[in-house]
Amino acid sequence: MNLPSCNDIREALLLTLTSTHKPLQTPAIARHMRRCPECMALRTHILGLLLPGADEPRGGCQACHDALAAYVDRSLDAGARAAAVAFPQVWWYLWECADCTEVFVRTAALATAEREGRLLPPFASRVPVRRPAPPSLRSHRLLGRIAVASQMVVRMIQAREALSVAYGEEEDLFITEVEQEGYSFQLSVHPQPDGTWAIRVCVIPPVVGHAVVQLGANRYQAPFDEQGIAQVIDLSAEQLRQDHGTLMVMIEMEE
Repeated sequence: MNLPSCNDIREALLLTLTSTHKPLQTPAIARHMRRCPECMALRTHILGLLLPGADEPRGGCQACHDALAAYVDRSLDAGARAAAVAFPQVWWYLWECADCTEVFVRTAALATAEREGRLLPPFASRVPVRRPAPPSLRSHRLLGRIAVASQMVVRMIQAREALSVAYGEEEDLFITEVEQEGYSFQLSVHPQPDGTWAIRVCVIPPVVGHAVVQLGANRYQAPFDEQGIAQVIDLSAEQLRQDHGTLMVMIEMEE
């Protein structure tokens, strides 16, 4: 595989000024950018064209992950320029962090596959049902997404196993919180008494709908309860420890 040259990176940076839907950043580009003053200077120049007078965006990996899914959706819907203007901190950081860019590339690929109908149907998660509900024929709309590096989940599980006394036996491990369209989406993992794990998705305020969790090649679907919580349960620790690249959650609401 050929490494990107300065010309390759300049071409990718200049495409930010267009409405291309092609993902521009790659891990190889990010590794080059960190050691190339000329390419970094061009990035600063492009930022000035996008947002005249704006300061260089601040924030690290967490800030990037928090808005990454929304950045991907904006890029696919409206193009590179619109996404960069709406989320300059994500656009800026993806040019220099290879780890975040790896999550971005995988998230963009999953989002594109979902839009094109190339993903397998989700498994229905076994969840406690508080009240019987008749089958719904209503359509759903995508309310928001959460995308995090699966290694983040792996590290938190490892930390809990090493420090179980400090964490407590059944404490939620909070992963991230994202705000989109006036809603707060919270993602956590939770150890179960039988040794399995649950992935929990919480929506504030609660909605009627379900969460679709993409974990590697598997997709799981779980409905939200009255408190706005959906759970994918009976997951083994080994399933969560595997490096799936990206853990993606799609929140879908009944219309």
